[in-house]
Formats: sequence, structure tokens, C-alpha cells
Amino acid sequence: MSDLGNGRFDGAHLVANFENLNPANTLWQKYYHLYANVDTEEKRFLDFEKWWGGFYFMTRKEIHTIVDGLFVGNKLERGEFVLEDGSEVDLKRNDNPVVVFASFGDNITPPQQAFNWIVKTYGTAEEIKRRGQVIVGIGHSKIGHLGIFVSAKIARKEHKEIIASFDMLNYLPPGLYEMRIKEDPEAPGEYLVSYIEKTMEDILALDDGLEDEQAFYPVMALSNANDTLYRMFVSPWIRLAANDMTAELLKQLNPLRVQRYLFSDLNPWMIPINMWASMIKKNDRRCQVRENNGFRKMEAHNAKAIFYALDAYRLIRDRVSEQWFKTIYESPWMRVFHPFVPADAEKVANAQLEALRRRDAAKWRRFMAVGSFPEAIMRIFLAVGFADQRIYRHGYKVIGRLIRGNRRLRDIGDTELQRIVRTQARILQTDTDAAIDALPVLLTSRKDRKEALSMLNQGFNMIERKLTPQERSVFDRIVAVLQARPNTPNGE
Repeated sequence: MSDLGNGRFDGAHLVANFENLNPANTLWQKYYHLYANVDTEEKRFLDFEKWWGGFYFMTRKEIHTIVDGLFVGNKLERGEFVLEDGSEVDLKRNDNPVVVFASFGDNITPPQQAFNWIVKTYGTAEEIKRRGQVIVGIGHSKIGHLGIFVSAKIARKEHKEIIASFDMLNYLPPGLYEMRIKEDPEAPGEYLVSYIEKTMEDILALDDGLEDEQAFYPVMALSNANDTLYRMFVSPWIRLAANDMTAELLKQLNPLRVQRYLFSDLNPWMIPINMWASMIKKNDRRCQVRENNGFRKMEAHNAKAIFYALDAYRLIRDRVSEQWFKTIYESPWMRVFHPFVPADAEKVANAQLEALRRRDAAKWRRFMAVGSFPEAIMRIFLAVGFADQRIYRHGYKVIGRLIRGNRRLRDIGDTELQRIVRTQARILQTDTDAAIDALPVLLTSRKDRKEALSMLNQGFNMIERKLTPQERSVFDRIVAVLQARPNTPNGE
């Protein structure tokens, strides 16, 4: 398509494919909803259509890189995606937290597809921790693919809370988390955010396994072969025939543009409609039809019937397409031509990875007795706060206030504080009991130990909740190790 466009790919083709996924909405429901609520929906409908119809263009190289590197080739997942300057993009080397937002109502990138790359890239949650990375997943029950990006409800809740958590994500212990957002019963319009540690088994439980993805490797091989043949034997001839005039003609004749031009001021036949619309608005004598009106009920029933008929067509079409795909690409003869099928992610943990993990654990054990008051404070807060594999955003804010209010900690910069948190988190993840037992080595004086326990006690008083059994157990163990006992936390 970019060759026909004289080097430019028309984004209208992507929009057309998206609309074809849901013909019931594209052909009927969105228009019926508009006219059924014509007095209130006009502005919203026009604003969305203007935005939705603002098709973007990409260069030939841009669209080819996206398809080859992200979709069919899936090179980003394998760490083989190469930028224009020659540098490789390897997700395993990413130092920044990653947030993955998916919805069960998304028929393009459902949670199974959105999260499975984590399993195939890392294999285990331990590998994520070993690399010092943070991956946070957040799911929605029903919003569609487009709604994830433009829905006002999503913007007011999920988008708002994700953005509000950006600073905190840099202080999370390395690992895999689920971000949960629930309404605050004591503050309407506000939300309570927590991060729950997850494993790869939790991701795999969303799907029926990774076996059904094996068919995409023959697809990739065939696609690469077709791309090579096309570039060698077909593309030169199409480029020779294409020019600015033919590209502009194809652009203007695109069905998505034509359907808008036909009902716009560019069409002289719409001039009378414009005049009549103004006259009708000035002499509006309509009255609201009652809900129990027979014709209104008939209209609603017929609208539903049309919607369900179009949706049934979609279901049949998708099922037939799926069966054809499986018949072709899961067949034995296709495996003969394309035998390369990588092992499942669960079987990737080989001897080399195990050796790396053993060396990593040995390294963090050597750091258990390294540090002083700042390292000990962060180790204590992390040990208690993460005792039940759940971290509350409010708790992190409390810890932040305590640190900034302490004369010995307030001058530590954000970068250094993040380094301390990551280091102490990895030490605790390696061996929690040994890390707690080493606290007296970091807090050498009785004064330091009392101050540390005082800050811990103050922190749990500030969060105004009872300790969970796991938190209480770790709290008591820390007190016993440091041979001091502060006042009982609030609620106990």
C-alpha cells in the first residue's frame, strides 16, 4: 500500500480494518444511538468522528518496521528489534518500570496476548527480579480496544491513577505486580491503589496455554518469504508506475474519505439539506414521545434485531477465519516446511540461567551486612510493608514523609534513594530471614536501633490500619532482633 501511495502509507486502511472488526457497531449501532438521542449526542458524535477521521500517514519504512518488528516478526519480544541507528531494543535491558494495561473487552489485544510476552521473554518472575526490573499489569473487565486510549471513564480512573503512581513505581521492589484500584469508601471520587506481587502462573491462568501460538512461527516464516519476493520482483514495478497524482487519487477515493465527502459541504447536493436543517431548527415543534409508545418500542426491537444479526455475522466470520487459520498453519505439512518451533517459556530455565541466579543470590548475600542507618531503615520498612506480598501506595507516601522528615535521611537524593530501595529489596528477596538477622550489623548503636524502631512504629500509626498477620510476624521478629520494643502500633 505504501508503494501505491508513492512512498506513503495511508492510515485510513488501519481505521477501515478496525471498523470491519465490529460491523454491528460500524454499520448500525453508532448511528442508531446518535439519532435515538439526537438532541444530546450531536456534539459528542461529531467531535469523535472528526478525531477518528483525521487519518495519519506513515512512510514506507515506518510501516514496514512496525509490521516486521512488532507484529508479524515480533522482534521486540525476542530482543531483536533494531532502530534506525543500529541499536537494539532489548526489553530485558530496560531500566524503567513497565506498565501493561489490558482489557477483557479488547478484541484486538486481549489480556492473554498483552501479558504473554512477559512469560516468553523472562520465563519466571525470579528472572525479572534478578534483572532488577519492575513490570506492573492492570486489567479492565469490559472496555474495548479504543476505549483504553480515549474513554473519559478510563481517563478519570485508570489513567489518572497510573500517572499518579509514576514516582512510586521507581521505588517498587523488582518483580511482577498487579495494580489494583478500588474506590475509597471514606473519600468519594478518590481511589485506593495497591500493588500485589504475581507469578508467571497467574499470567498463564488467563489463557489455555502457549501452544496455540506455535502456529504463528510458520506465519512469520511465510510472511518473511513473501516480503522478500515482493521487494525483489513486484515492488520495483509498482514504484515505477506510482506518482504523486496516482497517490492523491487513491487517497481521495478511499471509501472512508468518500463517505465523509458525500455528506459534507464539499458536495453541492448537500446545500439544500443545510438550508432545510436551519429552517427546521428555527421552527422546531417536536415533542418527546413517551417511553411506552408502541412505535418507539417497535423501533427499539427492530434496532436490536438488526444489531444482533450483524453481530451474528461477525461471530460466524471470525469463527470461520479462525478455523481456516488453524487448518492451514497447524497442519503437519506446514510444520515440515517450517519446523522451527521454540520451546515453551516454562522449559526455558536452563543450566546457564540457573548459574546466573546462583551467582546473583551470592552477590546479594555479600551485601547483607553492608550499609548503615539509611540502608537499615529501608530494609525494615520493606520487610514489614511487603510481608504479605502487597504494597499500598498510601503506605509509600507515609514512608516518604518519614524519610523527608528525618534529619539523617532528608538530604538523600531521589536517585540514591531509589538505588538503596532496589538494593535492600533484592537482599530481602534473596533471604528475608538472613537480611533481618543482619540488621544489628547496620545499626551498631542502641540509639540507632531505638530511632529505627521509633520510625517504624510512627509509620504504622500514620497509615491508620491494623497490621496484617504477616506484617505483625515480621514486625515482632525485627523488634526481637534489635532487642527493643516500641509502643504497640495503632489498632493493636
